[in-house]
Amino acid sequence: MLGRVRAFLTSPRRRRRLAWVSAVGAAAGCALAIGLLYPNTGERGAPLVPGTPQIVHEEAPSQPLPRSDLRASERTLDAFVLTAVLRQNIERSYDLVTAHFRGGLHRKDWLTENIPVVPFPRKDFGLARSKLSYSRGNIARYEVAVLARPNGTTGSMLFSAELHAIGARSHRHWLVDYWEPIGRGIGTLSESSNPLSLNRFDRGTDVRAPLGVTWVLVPLSLLSLIVLIPAALAIRGWRRNRRADRDYAKTLPPLPPPSA
Repeated sequence: MLGRVRAFLTSPRRRRRLAWVSAVGAAAGCALAIGLLYPNTGERGAPLVPGTPQIVHEEAPSQPLPRSDLRASERTLDAFVLTAVLRQNIERSYDLVTAHFRGGLHRKDWLTENIPVVPFPRKDFGLARSKLSYSRGNIARYEVAVLARPNGTTGSMLFSAELHAIGARSHRHWLVDYWEPIGRGIGTLSESSNPLSLNRFDRGTDVRAPLGVTWVLVPLSLLSLIVLIPAALAIRGWRRNRRADRDYAKTLPPLPPPSA
């Protein structure tokens, strides 16, 4: 096999063509690697709907919540979970939510427990932990992990809550304006004697990790050998021929003069 390759490379024209093909192949391989590793460097915006003007607003960055507001919003959130979410003393929760959240329900309607609050069974409740995820001005967003008891029939859940500050100065208080589940399967109290912090819970999402760079570079490296090996042999043969031409040009005797 090696002899055939050497015989093929004895022609200067073939060597030049092989060099061009190798260069083009190497460039194509580099372009393919860049395309796989960096498929899109642009920012993804909201999907466009034909015929409908699209306006995308960026949310202002989060700001630290004052200590007094932090404590007041946490107290409201704790009371909301114990009353509205667990459906215990539900009449107290009516004054813990905004008018927008009530959706037009009166206090009498609220007592029927047919309210816009996703509940959690009281018999399966073990512990609730919250973490402030965003705050700015009169808005505070929390992630709330409601952990189930070890033998409960309902799995633990992760909720997203948003609270708004109402009133000014001494009349300022926090009310719940949003409450929706965002994940399940975050574990139960049986996983550890000391409950884990919220940011270490498994949220049960189906997001898969991106393909590692190694799985892309290894096949590309193997494919590049198909181009690099013939190119290396061609360069090696070309250098040998040039060396041989120089050596023979120095050692060959002069030609005899033509005979009369």
